[in-house]
Amino acid sequence: MALTVDTICRFKVQNANGAIHSGGKNPEELPIRVSGATETVFDRTFSVATTAIQKIFDATVDLSDFDYLFIVPEAAGFIELVVDDQAAVGELYLSVPTIANFPFILPGNGSLAGDGSVALFDGTADFIETIRWKNTSAATAKIRIFALT
Repeated sequence: MALTVDTICRFKVQNANGAIHSGGKNPEELPIRVSGATETVFDRTFSVATTAIQKIFDATVDLSDFDYLFIVPEAAGFIELVVDDQAAVGELYLSVPTIANFPFILPGNGSLAGDGSVALFDGTADFIETIRWKNTSAATAKIRIFALT
């Protein structure tokens, strides 16, 4: 049986002149739906000391892949995604800033990897295999990762 994850994403900003900019889905609208292939769930919370780096996902240990990923930290930091961590094609690193309680969501772990000799969009189909988080806040903070496949 496949799992279905409902996610509701919305933003609203009002500038100094009173203009409102908004978008996304209202809670009463149909949510964004992502269906997983199985009922395998990975749900962990880590406590990370200030300036420390914590591996929060490892495809060789946790799940071999994922169809939905939701990460939410309690503090500022950086998420590091590593594609082709086993270096079959060429490791690719991407760091994304995080702020407290602001979720980072992906609809799967598919990606492209290359050895640098071709444009990235011409790279080989590969997967996000490792995810780390660096806590850049002044105190120990928790980070939760939820994934399903």
